[in-house]
Amino acid sequence: MHGKPPHIAWYDWAMSLASLWISGGILLDAWYHFHSTVESFFEPAHAALYAGLFAAFAFTAYAGFASRKRGYAWRDALPTGYESTLAGLALFLAGGVLDLVKHSLWGFEQAFDALLSPTHLAIGAGIFLTIAGTIRAVMLRANAP
Repeated sequence: MHGKPPHIAWYDWAMSLASLWISGGILLDAWYHFHSTVESFFEPAHAALYAGLFAAFAFTAYAGFASRKRGYAWRDALPTGYESTLAGLALFLAGGVLDLVKHSLWGFEQAFDALLSPTHLAIGAGIFLTIAGTIRAVMLRANAP
């Protein structure tokens, strides 16, 4: 098939929930960095954040495979507006892996220093792009004739 698939209502809702989950996870992680002596990458705040990431990955993969099964090309497998979601998920994952490596080698930042960490900035940009895809998809449909 040519073009992009029509909007997928369950995917909009699933990504909205995943976006809230990720947002809550990042707030919990920020609180944790300000109020705790972080000693491990594998702590509850990171678990909440990355569980939201993996939920968003799972929803996106399922929507992409479902569209592919209906005959859409891989590059067109997600509805219009979700292009930034793929970029955001990739950046979020890359930032997370690099953050794990950085923390393993050099330890953890505390308080405000955690906000300026390059890996945390990459994770934040990935979160922004992931969430922006859902918002953009809905806004594009709202403006459609």
